[in-house]
Amino acid sequence: MCFGDKVKSIYPGTPNGIDLKNFRITTELNKQSDDIRSVMGLPLYVPVIGYLGRVTEDKGIADLYKSFRILKKNFPDLCLICIGPMEINTEAGGKLVIEMKNDKSVFFTGLVKNVSPYLRLLDVHVFPSSREGFGQSIIEAAALSIPTVAYNVTGVRDAIIADKTGFLVSYGDVEALTKKIELYLLNKNLRNIHGEASRSRIGKEFSQDLIWGYYLDVFNLKQDQGIY
Repeated sequence: MCFGDKVKSIYPGTPNGIDLKNFRITTELNKQSDDIRSVMGLPLYVPVIGYLGRVTEDKGIADLYKSFRILKKNFPDLCLICIGPMEINTEAGGKLVIEMKNDKSVFFTGLVKNVSPYLRLLDVHVFPSSREGFGQSIIEAAALSIPTVAYNVTGVRDAIIADKTGFLVSYGDVEALTKKIELYLLNKNLRNIHGEASRSRIGKEFSQDLIWGYYLDVFNLKQDQGIY
């Protein structure tokens, strides 16, 4: 926030927080997820990894699919869901998407208004972006107790406590990315521990009520100081 010639940092990370009411695991949410699964043709009782965000080159879609193909060798029933609008800008990106669409174990949702029932289908969220202002997708997954494996890059690292709420690996290291995803797929207990830690952190640090409260405190302080 800018006040005259000074900039005030309200809180590190998301500027708006997350409304936890939209990320509650309820009977209704589970029903919505089941309905989506049926419409998509996603098989029951198979491991699912997914990505939430714009489907575009700098979000690491190529690395995501490369990792997925490696994982399929040990998890032949594994499925991948890409949740978000298609924004491919290069010929290479276009060819990659065609290849992914021809893969019957890959699903694209396009832009969706409510991401919660789609996220609910995932066992692991994967976010191989090259850079972010902040990893909003990561905290949305975390709000549903889904841990994330991501590259350790600007913005993304702020949304994950490494080895506690998710895994961070060096940028571009597809092998390391794959190994961490595999670790989650093999260890449901670890997934649950990191997932619950993720949701707990969201409530303590990134809830919308909390972030808005910080804004209000600053506005009130500046008003008392006669600065508008």
